[in-house]
Amino acid sequence: MSKRIICSGLIFKGLTVPSFEVSDDEMVGLVIPIDFGCEWYRLMKLLTIQSTGAMSTTRLIYPLFLDEDCASNTTQAIANYIINMGLTDQEASELISALNLRANDSVATLPLTQRMLLELTIAKYQSVNVVMMSTAGLDPLGIKNVVGIAGTLKKCAIVNIISSALLEYYLSIDDFSRFILCK
Repeated sequence: MSKRIICSGLIFKGLTVPSFEVSDDEMVGLVIPIDFGCEWYRLMKLLTIQSTGAMSTTRLIYPLFLDEDCASNTTQAIANYIINMGLTDQEASELISALNLRANDSVATLPLTQRMLLELTIAKYQSVNVVMMSTAGLDPLGIKNVVGIAGTLKKCAIVNIISSALLEYYLSIDDFSRFILCK
């Protein structure tokens, strides 16, 4: 198994992230003891920049409210958004059907869980090998669905940044290989 994520540890806005590694076909929970709000997105970007290799194909997947600057790409029709992400018309049609979406609806109108499932399914089509994600803001069923889809990504290292307030719930989900506690 290839180690796709190698983090030598870092300090971000008073949060200490310990060193860790994540291999292919492994999903880890990075447990944050405080609510970071929009800072979660910045932490995901920093971890991606500092911890993934040049040969990695990486996707950041997160609830939109975590990124103050993300509104520009979400007004597109779902079909156009998928095609602009590099999928073919046929793949876009299959994805839209599989997720029971309407091609002409705006990405911005999708409920949070559906948006996350869309992003993960696009990542699957793109054969990404690193996913940095957060399931912040999802309800328990949404978390279970999103983590379940993430677990189907092959040859992919996944880090899900989660709140320590929900750690007990996440421990009940079998898809995680381990949890890394930040201080």
